[in-house]
Amino acid sequence: MPHLRPQGVVSAAAEYLYLPRAEHIHFGLAVAVSASADGDPCWGMLVGAPSSGKSEAIRLFDGLADERVADVTAPGLLSLTAGKRPRPTGLLTRLGARAFVLISDMSPLLATSDRGGRDEVFALLRGAFDGHVSRHLGRAEQPLEWAGRLTFLAGATPAIDRFSSHTNALGPRWAYLRMPELDSAGRRQQARSARERAATAREARKHAQDVATAVVRAAVKRLPDIVLTEEVAEELDELAIVTSMGRASIDREQGARTGGIAVVEFPSRIVGQLAHVARGMLALGASPAEALSLARQVALDSMPLDRRRVLDVLADGELLSRAEIERRSRLHRATVARVTDELLIAGVLTAQGRDEKWAHKLWGFAPEEEAALAAAFRPSRNVANRGTRDSQSQVKADSSHTSSRSSSGRAARIDNGVRQAMGLIDDALGEGQVVLRDVIGEVVPRLGGPGKRSRDALVRRAVRIGLQEGRYVGYGEGDEMRLLRQGELPVGDR
Repeated sequence: MPHLRPQGVVSAAAEYLYLPRAEHIHFGLAVAVSASADGDPCWGMLVGAPSSGKSEAIRLFDGLADERVADVTAPGLLSLTAGKRPRPTGLLTRLGARAFVLISDMSPLLATSDRGGRDEVFALLRGAFDGHVSRHLGRAEQPLEWAGRLTFLAGATPAIDRFSSHTNALGPRWAYLRMPELDSAGRRQQARSARERAATAREARKHAQDVATAVVRAAVKRLPDIVLTEEVAEELDELAIVTSMGRASIDREQGARTGGIAVVEFPSRIVGQLAHVARGMLALGASPAEALSLARQVALDSMPLDRRRVLDVLADGELLSRAEIERRSRLHRATVARVTDELLIAGVLTAQGRDEKWAHKLWGFAPEEEAALAAAFRPSRNVANRGTRDSQSQVKADSSHTSSRSSSGRAARIDNGVRQAMGLIDDALGEGQVVLRDVIGEVVPRLGGPGKRSRDALVRRAVRIGLQEGRYVGYGEGDEMRLLRQGELPVGDR
């Protein structure tokens, strides 16, 4: 039945909400379906600005939730009543062995200092994720305990990215979906929609909740028969690795702003959450491509927003200065400096250039992680091919290495600029070998577009992609590497 599909929920919600995009509703549906699954739970977090619609999206599942709470405190989770005969009380005491709970806003908890018991709440939530909570209180002869499987769907503002205490304590346990950002026209449309639909919003909301309840319950019946294909499962593995790299924590000495040691989580937890999202979407009737698309967005949204923006502007393969990253990402220069430094320590980025000044260095993906990062951020420009990633040769740009992998690895992105550069490189090579430096010197002046440095980077990128796909063969290293077209016999340098 049409109304028992995710689009039925979106259509019902659109009767009272402005919905330029619907991924956050699909995400909520998938998390709700996962509450009936086995294994570790999927904790979903909708992240967005105030009045962005995250609370309304959470309210869609009121008919399915075992509990709905405004915020989270330690006594609110598990405590004792006052009086001579205290008894256990709190959220966990009201839940069974399997529960689905909605949290309107995590922000009050994040803003609380540790004197307000924040760390104790974090400890209780860690236990809840693992399936067992134990709290020792002086008034109780025995510790208060709860055991079961608890699924959360919560909301938070983007300020959550700034709370390192939450990131370190609970961050890996949450899967994020960020609300769509609106431009000026979108904000005006949202305001107009809210004003015009205010009178009928209550009835429309109730109808949308009923549709969401029916859709999820129908999907839950199909869930036991849903098995991820090997192709989708391997994609989720790659996405989980990208997420774990993107949200690596940097352990620095107290007061230090640079340097440190990267602590990269293992991908096992996030891959389980992504699998829950994908299986939930498939049970809801989505295609494998749609399920994988939502899982990909969750994987990228689950890393800090500033890191995602920096990685996104580098995903086209260009080597960029910090100033250019700042311009394209619309982040402050201090943020760009911090993020690039963190990702360099984590082994996600490399800094290239002979000049010791950081301002003059060019930034790009680390060679060993480039294929996975590019596939995650630019899936439409990548074709996933499984196999070993054998190194064919190396191209050093400004004294650093850019790895090339065999055509059995993930095919790199080819856009119009790269195609143009490859055509000119083919002309420069002819039927012989040419030193890379001479290829660059011949092709760069013939390329259109502003900026010699950008054209130089484009040519190097085209060479790298050509090596990855087997179009070219290289002998040697750096700018002295001899390059020839695949299938041509070495006939000497020109």
